Amino acid sequence: MKKARGTLIAIILFIGVLVILPSFFSEGEFSFSQPSGFYDDSFYLEINAPKGGKVYYTLDGTDPDESSILYTAPIFIEDATERDNIYSARDDLGYGYLSNWQDYTVTQKASNVVPNFLVDKCSVVKAIYIDWTGKKSDMIYGSYFVGFDDKYGYQNVNFISIITEPDNFFDPDYGIYVIDTDLAETDQNYYNRGSEWERKAYIQYFNVEQREVLSQMAGIRIHGRFSRSSVPRSLNLYSRYEYDGNPVFAYDLFGTGYYPDAVTLFAGGQDMESMFRDKLVSELVEDTNVATMHYIPCVMFLDGEYWGFYWLTEKFGSGYLEYYYGEEQDKIVLVKDDVVSVGSDIGEYKSVYGNLWADDQDRELCRKLVEDNIDIQSLIDYTIVQSYIGNHDIDHNFAVWKGKENKWKYMLFDLNGFSSISDYEDKTLDVYFNETEIKYIMDEDKYKKLFYESADDIIRNNFAPDLINKKLDEYVELYSEDIMKSNERFFGGRRENEFSDSVEQIRCFFENREEIYRNHMKTIGIQQ
Repeated sequence: MKKARGTLIAIILFIGVLVILPSFFSEGEFSFSQPSGFYDDSFYLEINAPKGGKVYYTLDGTDPDESSILYTAPIFIEDATERDNIYSARDDLGYGYLSNWQDYTVTQKASNVVPNFLVDKCSVVKAIYIDWTGKKSDMIYGSYFVGFDDKYGYQNVNFISIITEPDNFFDPDYGIYVIDTDLAETDQNYYNRGSEWERKAYIQYFNVEQREVLSQMAGIRIHGRFSRSSVPRSLNLYSRYEYDGNPVFAYDLFGTGYYPDAVTLFAGGQDMESMFRDKLVSELVEDTNVATMHYIPCVMFLDGEYWGFYWLTEKFGSGYLEYYYGEEQDKIVLVKDDVVSVGSDIGEYKSVYGNLWADDQDRELCRKLVEDNIDIQSLIDYTIVQSYIGNHDIDHNFAVWKGKENKWKYMLFDLNGFSSISDYEDKTLDVYFNETEIKYIMDEDKYKKLFYESADDIIRNNFAPDLINKKLDEYVELYSEDIMKSNERFFGGRRENEFSDSVEQIRCFFENREEIYRNHMKTIGIQQ
């Protein structure tokens, strides 16, 4: 009887252990005691975790493991700016940092310098929980900005904190951002493309009211063509379901209702002096029959260190075309620089543009090919915008798309190379009328009339100097300090003269462009 009673007690105790033990070692809530964001004063950050395990954390962006800091007491979070520069102290980010960089065939416009001051910083905390069995939790991330109301250059911008294993950017073999002087300039890692050169990171986005509105995993790649060699570099950010279950960035970043799956942090391209050209032209012509992108101002922090001013922009893709044009994604074909970006078959594109650009084509057959396969108004508006801003580069940064209507339409991007001091005198229309597909229709009166009416409307309403000056005044007031702060970070000075000169060049260009352009249209037979 005693044996039976003892067995029963043992069973009860065993069942009790089975009930209690999972709760004792359960995942529970693994979290920080304070949310990411902006704080006026220093504070202590606690890490909440289930009992029975250990918490490890890092403060430099590296992934925590058993060799990292063991959490035993709250972490003191203060203005991190007084900490030594780590990543911004590197002098291997690009050829612009080398004293003999002029010997290299690079497109960098100005020599970079390692900042001789402590750059602004936020505290980035990465933590992991390891339970009693050795099972590891997902990492948790935090970005804490202390005392930023007292710092200049942040009044009209959004904040993006990128937290990533530093080797993703800075490892000489694996990193996407550094140079290896033993390699040829065109062999550097930042010239590589594709999924093999996408690096995983955690993105936290704070709006202009300094409120966190987005936090999720993303893939990062270097963006651009020639500008890949320049520092700071533009970055593409990709939301992927396989990273964290998010197929899109789960916030209305551009205020249009569109939730993109890819965006770009644009560093200015060829326009690293004022950084306004792309945004300006895109906004001016957004009501024309060409696709344009939205731009919003951001500052980026990389593993806690200030990494400059950028424009966050959309990327052309199936989601963009579905949202803004009502297209069905499975019917979209998008071709950029002769490469299919959306869709799987380049044959339709080649059957039109390949034939149009081939030598010794029958002009009448090509005219019919244009009329049957290309949206004429889109072609005309595209030609007007590109020729008016003086863009001669017709072989690059060219993108067209088509959907259920089955006619190719045009897209505008990379508009930052125009308006040096005398570019307004360029007769750029000659390039387009002699070397692009529009040449096959411009000998017909109806298309000459349509071109003139479209050009007259765009010149008077979209490129009016008063409108442009108003926008430039607004940009200068809102963003000049942010851009000059970025210049201090990467170029060792505010570059106020270069900034002012660049803005004045834009004003001068548009104030003088109309007369030259209208006279040229008249000379080649485009008139009312």
